[in-house]
Amino acid sequence: MLRANGVGAAIFCLLGLSLPVEAETRVDLNPEYGGSAYRFFSVFEPDPGGPENYKDEVIVVFHGFLSAIPNGTYKRVLRALGCSRTVIGINYDPLDVDGTVEFLNQVYTQRLKDKRVIALGTSLGAFWALYFGSQFGAEKVIMVNPVVAPAEQLLEHVGTEPLNEKRAITYRPTVDALDRYRALDPDGSAVNRMLLILSRGDDLLDYRTALNEYQDHAGTDVVLYAQGGHTLQLKTHPAIDAIAGFVRGKRLSGGPCM
Repeated sequence: MLRANGVGAAIFCLLGLSLPVEAETRVDLNPEYGGSAYRFFSVFEPDPGGPENYKDEVIVVFHGFLSAIPNGTYKRVLRALGCSRTVIGINYDPLDVDGTVEFLNQVYTQRLKDKRVIALGTSLGAFWALYFGSQFGAEKVIMVNPVVAPAEQLLEHVGTEPLNEKRAITYRPTVDALDRYRALDPDGSAVNRMLLILSRGDDLLDYRTALNEYQDHAGTDVVLYAQGGHTLQLKTHPAIDAIAGFVRGKRLSGGPCM
């Protein structure tokens, strides 16, 4: 179901976005760039007590190609939804597909197999969120300006050395590394509910590629915004309203944590 900007955003509402992160969040949400919090194959979680302290519903957040968690998306989702749900972040290696698949298997088996899971990702992280959701039966998947076909859409980075500022390292993408994505091909039809958030102003990807790929899947809602580039700043962008409303499964009538 396609909802145009303004109409779609109005369907969802979120109050109190300026409230502080809940007291249970005890980790540093702004660690030093290049520090251990951003290492590959790690789980960033709000409570150092680990999986035994997870709530029944867990939102699993995946970062984009040149990002790492905690990033702005993670922090805003945690702020909006973390009082009634656990929000964890997955730090994966975008150039090690096999290693990432193995790591996600471990994350699910060791942390999430008895939980209700919602997977959320931005850009390349949206591809991984869909993979994770279809592979392990997530209740919902949320994709924000997704990379649909990494082997093709990331090809422009081959031969360059893009900087991952949060990790303080440069990547060296190769065709062989990107080709490993072809073996995954996650199936959106395997997910019962999916939210696709797109912006017409995406300066890196043509939003119509994802729209054509996913809009006809049963159980998929699409919100298309006129404003916003590839990276949506959820501190001010209304997409956070759509995310929160979709997670809760209803329109809000009260405060930020329901």
